[in-house]
Formats: sequence, C-alpha cells, structure tokens
Amino acid sequence: MLQNVGTFKDKITIICDELNLAKKWGKASLILTVHKSVRSQEKTKKTLQNKLDRLGFHTIECDISKLEGNFVEKMLLTENTEDAVFYISNVSWGGGEDEKDGYRVLNLYRETLIEQKMKAVFFLTLREASHLPGYAPDFWAFRHRVFEFRSPRSNDLQPPPVGLMLWHLQRANNSDDEIDSKISSIMQMLTDLPDRVESASTRIDLQYELGYLYWQSGNDRSAGHALRIGLDLAKKHNFNDSKVKFLNALSILSYEQKEYEQALELLAIAIESNPKECLLLANQAVVMFAMGKRYQAIQKGKRVTTLCTDNPWLWNSLGFLHFFAGNMDEAITCFQKSIELSPITSYFIESLAICYLTIGLSDKATVSLCQAQSNVKDREIFKHVLKESIEGESENVSRLVKEAIDVGKLAKLDTVRDPNLNAILSLAK
Repeated sequence: MLQNVGTFKDKITIICDELNLAKKWGKASLILTVHKSVRSQEKTKKTLQNKLDRLGFHTIECDISKLEGNFVEKMLLTENTEDAVFYISNVSWGGGEDEKDGYRVLNLYRETLIEQKMKAVFFLTLREASHLPGYAPDFWAFRHRVFEFRSPRSNDLQPPPVGLMLWHLQRANNSDDEIDSKISSIMQMLTDLPDRVESASTRIDLQYELGYLYWQSGNDRSAGHALRIGLDLAKKHNFNDSKVKFLNALSILSYEQKEYEQALELLAIAIESNPKECLLLANQAVVMFAMGKRYQAIQKGKRVTTLCTDNPWLWNSLGFLHFFAGNMDEAITCFQKSIELSPITSYFIESLAICYLTIGLSDKATVSLCQAQSNVKDREIFKHVLKESIEGESENVSRLVKEAIDVGKLAKLDTVRDPNLNAILSLAK
C-alpha cells in the first residue's frame, strides 16, 4: 500500500522506527520510498542518514547502475550487516538487454534478503514503482512499507520554457551584441528594399527574421510589431506559408506572456491553413501542457512524431514533455531518437545527458557529455555548464552562467528560455 500520509518529517520518523525495531528484533526490513525527482531522493537520503547515524546505523550506497553483476551478492559480502542500512537506487538500470536485470535479481533473491535480515531503503522513481509489481512480483510481496515523497505541488505546475516552442527557422544562440548587429543590418536592408510587388517575398522574410531577433533580445513589443507587419504583408500578397509562420511566431510571444488561450487560438488559425504541419501541432502540444492538459499534450506529441518521424526537433520536444511530466524512461527514448536522427547536433545530446543526470545516472550523463564535446564545436558554454553540473559543482554552475552573460557569450534570457539550460540551473538550485 502506497503511503503518502503525514509530513516529510513524519515519514522519516516512521522509517527510522521500522529500521530500529528490525535491528532490535533481529529481523529484515525492506522499505520502498517513491520520488518524483533526484532532488527529493537526495534530500530524503541525507535526512535519513543524519537520524540513522544517531541510532548507531551506518548507511551503504548501492547504486545498481554503477555495479556489475549481482548487486545482492555484493550486499551479502558486507560485514556487520546488523548495523547496516543499504540505500538502493536505479533499479531500472540493472543491466541486461532490456535493462531489467535489477528487477530479476530482486525477484530471485527476495527470500535471501529476508533470511539474511537485510535492512534496505529503496529509492524509486514513479516509473520504477509502477514496474516493480509486474517485473518483481515475488519481491513486491515481501516488501514491508511503501512511502511516497512527493515534490511540492508548485513545482508540478511550472510550464515548459518558451524555448521548447519551435520557430520556422534554424535555432541560433546569439550573444546580445550579435543580435543588435543583425537587427541594425536587417533594418537597413528593409529601408533600402524597393517598395515593389517583386520585393514582397524578400520583405516578408526580413520582417520574420527581424521579429525573431527582437524576440531573442527580449524586446517583445518590437518583435510583435515586426511580426504583425509581416503577417499583414503575407495576407495582402496571399503568401499562405508565410502567414502560417507569422501566426506561429505570434503564438510563441503569447505563450511567453502566459496568454495560453490566445496562443492556442493563433495556432488553431494556422493549423486551419495547414492541418498537417507538424511544427504547429508540436507547439500546440506545448501550450496544452502548460495549461495543465498533460495527458492530451503528450498524446498529441506522440501523434506528431508519428506524422513526421524524421524530424529530430519534434522528438526532442516530445522528450521534454515527458521530462517535465516526470516520465524519464520515455524522455530518454525520445532524446535518443533525436540523436539517432541528428547525431552531430549537440543540443540533443545535452538533453539526454540532463535527463540522465536528473535521475542520478551521472556516469551515463558524462558519456553523453563527452559525445557532445566531440561533436561540432557549438554551444561550448552550455556544455561547460553541464560538465560542472554533472560534477556536482552547483556554485560553479551559477558562476559560469553569470560570467558568460557578462562577457556576452550567453544571452541572459537563455537562462529561462532554453530548456536545457533551464533544466541544468534547476538541478543546481
């Protein structure tokens, strides 16, 4: 029975009482704790350890993803298990072709754990907790207590960063100086461009790029003005594809202002003109997610990747919807697919590394980071920040970001807009 009664402190007290009584009576104690985030796991581990130290216990980390072979056999080699409490984590990364060996070992050795009077606290993700009764049913029958440690409700309601929404142009990470220079250049080109029908297409494209650059700079008012001028021109000259682009861009501006209903309305008009445009449907899913319609959003995201299976950005977008919903296994699958489709894009590899880091798989995160560093030399500051995060240097993460902004290597808005950087900074808090 999953127990979510009482405060965090109450649950810690009950777990300690259970372990202390098991030691006193010479019995086993297998306690399962369920968490939505690694941060929750770490907080619980640290708080438990402080109390268990005072009770005369010593804790032993048992990260299954970092152990080769049978982890229960390694536990049995431990001396003085009477005073030991094993912290067991990453059950779903226990090896094997399907990564399910961790569950199989638990099922096979469930009686041994009881007979050897083992005391263990399992730190499970929501996904692992849902899999345990099916993949390790005999072990599940032997567990003693299950406690859910929920993340604060306010965290659950945070909308995805606006950078998850896709524009109809190649993503670019420009410094503030680069943005200002490009804006000046485009303004001059628009001034020099003859006001003739033959120039309409070029003028419309320049208005779109100008709107994007103003948005990058944080000047939403000028961005909206430039985009609305472009939209009017597209309507005047019956450029339907351009009209769709401007409607999508304006929906992104609305999203950032948390005007979700307006963002959906603009996207609906654009989709009317082009019902099978996957980028529009993917952005629609992001807005729905922000509005709390998470299940519908993820289902729409899945349909989008079915329609446009070869677009890595759509897989990355769906991956982040799963990520923000706490579905880490599904997020990993999506991020891996985006890398498969575009192996030289560092952004996708960063996303996978961050996902691994979030669920505590720092070794896998490091492998992904090394892969990103060996690729095209873009987003270097992002990879540097990610490296510090993997190494647990949260103070360095904040310092590096501040320094990068100060010297113009990073736009300040990237800290709240870029999904990867936003996730890294959240982990560092």
